[in-house]
Amino acid sequence: MVARITNVDRRPAELRNVLAVRAPKHAGEAIRAELELGRAPSAAAEPAEPSARRIKPGSLRYIPDKGIWRAEMATEADAIAAVREIEASPPASLVGEHSGAQPRAFRWASERPYTGRGWCVLESGATGEFMSRLCFYPQV
Repeated sequence: MVARITNVDRRPAELRNVLAVRAPKHAGEAIRAELELGRAPSAAAEPAEPSARRIKPGSLRYIPDKGIWRAEMATEADAIAAVREIEASPPASLVGEHSGAQPRAFRWASERPYTGRGWCVLESGATGEFMSRLCFYPQV
């Protein structure tokens, strides 16, 4: 028997506004300021104007085992804008002094359709291997 899931939402509703920022642990206040103020798109000669984007109060937290910051924005549009801005022009305030690593921002859940994710191939291969090994255990 084979079960195929073809209609899976790309991301759960509770993760639509959530993003991850890879930045040093000490950059919490800089991240909060960046996500609260944002930068509206502007010409290179003009200073960036603050946008109306807001981070949900109390949602910014550092996850030590992953080395990333997790933040929940007020809307999905805010999350998309924050990721685009940080990726396009990483703020100097988020760059680690000792490592020099560039900060990165990502949506918390994948935007790719379920069938377009690489790990689906792994799942298919592992399931096939599992089923072939079960043939040797008739009691299962």
